[in-house]
Amino acid sequence: MSEEQDLTNIEPILVVDDSATNRFLLRSILEALGYPVIECEDGIECLEYCEADKPSVVLLDIMMPRMDGIEVCRRLREKYGREELPIIMVTTKSESSDLATSMELGANDYVTKPLDRQVFLARLENQLLLRSSQQKIREQQEVLENALEIQSAMGDVLPEGIAVFDVFGACIYRNAHLVELCSDRQIDSAQDVFKLIFNGALEGQLHEILSQIHLDKRLVIDRELTSENLSVQVVTKPIWPDRANSLRLWIWRDLTKMRELERQTRQQIKLDTVGIFAAGVAHNFNNIMGGILGASEVLKHMARGNTKLERCIKVIQTAVDNGVKLTKKMSVLKHRDVSGADEEGLNLLDALLVVVGTQQELVGERITFEVNVPEECRLLKIDTTNFIDIMSNLISNAVDAIEESGTIRIVARELNSDFVELTLQDNGHGMDQETLSKIYEPFFSTKNLDVRNSVSMEGNGLGLWNVYNLVKMAGGEIEHRSKPGEGTTVILQLPVKTVCEYHPKEQSELEQGSAEDKAEVRVE
Repeated sequence: MSEEQDLTNIEPILVVDDSATNRFLLRSILEALGYPVIECEDGIECLEYCEADKPSVVLLDIMMPRMDGIEVCRRLREKYGREELPIIMVTTKSESSDLATSMELGANDYVTKPLDRQVFLARLENQLLLRSSQQKIREQQEVLENALEIQSAMGDVLPEGIAVFDVFGACIYRNAHLVELCSDRQIDSAQDVFKLIFNGALEGQLHEILSQIHLDKRLVIDRELTSENLSVQVVTKPIWPDRANSLRLWIWRDLTKMRELERQTRQQIKLDTVGIFAAGVAHNFNNIMGGILGASEVLKHMARGNTKLERCIKVIQTAVDNGVKLTKKMSVLKHRDVSGADEEGLNLLDALLVVVGTQQELVGERITFEVNVPEECRLLKIDTTNFIDIMSNLISNAVDAIEESGTIRIVARELNSDFVELTLQDNGHGMDQETLSKIYEPFFSTKNLDVRNSVSMEGNGLGLWNVYNLVKMAGGEIEHRSKPGEGTTVILQLPVKTVCEYHPKEQSELEQGSAEDKAEVRVE
């Protein structure tokens, strides 16, 4: 017996022969070597035993009554494969044709009578070792498959897109999130991923990384790639770099939302800082203004009859009033919630009608308002008060830009699944490029400027700065386009909260509201 053969947990060897002498001979040889043995007198008894238990090897005689060895071999192979249950046919030299049939039906090996002890034991141990090796391979394969299933399940729940490619660029693993990032398209290679992931927005940059990897197969890369409003962390590293069949791991992590949150946080901190500073300045200036205003009232009584002095005191009081208005604007910056949004979302048309109606009352009939909002209105993800402040400031600026009579058009359209675009256009005097470059700066204004220091005498200059920050903190974008003499167009992109079907008011109600607000509102 081979020294490598372990008999501690081996199943019995099944000896099937109608000859008691042959069975005794085989049992004697095997038990002397420590093998457990079970005997069966014919094929039917053999099948009954194998139905209940599986032996390690079957030593099967060909010529037997009731059922011969060939039929027994055929039936055993219907249940067990060659690796699961080795079958060694025991035959005489005259049964060579039956032996060939048995081998075709799935017998593993054969021995001839009379037995050559050394040949018999060598072939038996060979089948036992082969069976043991196959069993270990199956067990290891099962462990590996279980590990791969666990690893695959873990990969599918990760928020990153993960893929593994071989040296030829073929994809041998991809997790569920990567397939989702590739729009559920078929992924067979690295080229497929580069072309499909994020709709191909990073394809060129990914090919640049791939070119660097071709120069150095050990290269590890951890880089953030950007494209328009997209920010993605890409990590790639080699697996088994010293092997001919090395692999490479790729990870794509979408940082867009995190970067936007960081931007909003920085903006919030900046606004809070400015707000605290502005509130402090406003408080101190109010005290100063109060003293100046009180003293000017005393001087006003003392200067009665002195026209020149009264005119100077009026200038002082007007300047103080403008200063008070400015400090009020500064003080409201402190506790403004610029990131909050109504839970149910903002109805765009309703909010616009409120703002337009209020502005129409202020300007009278010299300005015509046209509002064009789709019938299926999307709810906006923005605080109602902030939206009204934004539109009130923009409309107020548009009104001031129209010297006599004119029209202000407000048009909304669905930009994509995430944003609604709102365009406000006037036919006022417009602005040059130098003015456009400064309109979002705090305290910048073009209204009633002090020529010497370019500061507004009306206390303006915080409106568009505040509008810009409110839009940004809501996750939107704002852009002004203007040319002298051609009016100004403001383009707002505001985030959508949900999709709903908005049912506008009956036409009679709209007409009644228009008459009361003195506004011309057209709903498309």
